[in-house]
Amino acid sequence: MLHFLLQKKLPFAIWSLPGSQKWQGIAQNDSEVEKLDLKGIYTANGFIVAPFKSKDKVNLIRPDIEFNSDNFSLEIETEELETKPILTSPSEIPFIIEKAAYLESCSQLISTMKRGEAKKIVLSRVMAVSFDPDKLIRFYNALVEEHKNAMVFVYSTGDGIWIGASPEVFMETKNNRFKTVALAGSKPATDHSAWGQKEVDEQDYVTQYIKQKLRETGVVFDQSDLTTVSAGPVAHLQTEFTGKIDRDQLPIMIKKTHPTPAVCGIPKGNAMDLILEIEKHNRGDYTGFLGPVNRDDLQLFVNLRSALVTQNLLYLFIGGGITADSVPEKEWEETGLKAKTLIDCYKNC
Repeated sequence: MLHFLLQKKLPFAIWSLPGSQKWQGIAQNDSEVEKLDLKGIYTANGFIVAPFKSKDKVNLIRPDIEFNSDNFSLEIETEELETKPILTSPSEIPFIIEKAAYLESCSQLISTMKRGEAKKIVLSRVMAVSFDPDKLIRFYNALVEEHKNAMVFVYSTGDGIWIGASPEVFMETKNNRFKTVALAGSKPATDHSAWGQKEVDEQDYVTQYIKQKLRETGVVFDQSDLTTVSAGPVAHLQTEFTGKIDRDQLPIMIKKTHPTPAVCGIPKGNAMDLILEIEKHNRGDYTGFLGPVNRDDLQLFVNLRSALVTQNLLYLFIGGGITADSVPEKEWEETGLKAKTLIDCYKNC
């Protein structure tokens, strides 16, 4: 099925939700992806993709064609293909960030925060690894197998193909109830020592921000205790928020909370300006949000642990929260650890 969609160059989305190894898929029967106003999100049906710098509109892949793992296989015999599919390249090829440039940018941001201009800034980088397009299906299946607590996805809105395994819920709604999380701080999942103060503070920034935005939206919510969750080789600190939400509150809440400090920084305006100034690459869909929506119900995740796929290269987008107490070399190592989420799955598939 996936080879067919690639061959026909149709917008599509295939995903599996946390806790399930079954996948669902949709595709359009034409190439024109709708730009959906967030005010219409409760009447939408399909798969939403919003970039990092999204404002009021998001991409909506329509479910003209629906398929799932109960009735279809992603695989297709090579002899059944009319021609071998060619992966379409994005209109903008990402700028690869080398170590020296990353460390310099990180040091600049630390100096900025020591001057009091921000409390946290999320700095991202791009790395590239060789890629065999014939392994795309095996790569997706390996991510589903290895990352059972993540939302695993592969999709195309017509400008390149994205694949990833996101551990972070952005917004879920069902029967007028919502859930969102504050997820931040990172260390190896094998490290069972106490969390450092830097990581605790980083996560608390996100928690306090989300609480403020929920109150501004006017929703009543409950807050969970702080817990540790694992996403592949990486552990994070998480706080969960749940409550009741009205239809007219959801688009307001999405606009207020995206992008969260977990992917941008605090204060958000200053952090966003600094990111756009210092990062040489366009994040595109990375650190945006995505997921299925079916009118009253939606399951949106932050676009993390993801890569842009081209015919010969896999461009991995990785980032981490920088504070005044950050050590550039350690931040570089943390982004490398996060990259292992995808690299190990690809190498072993």
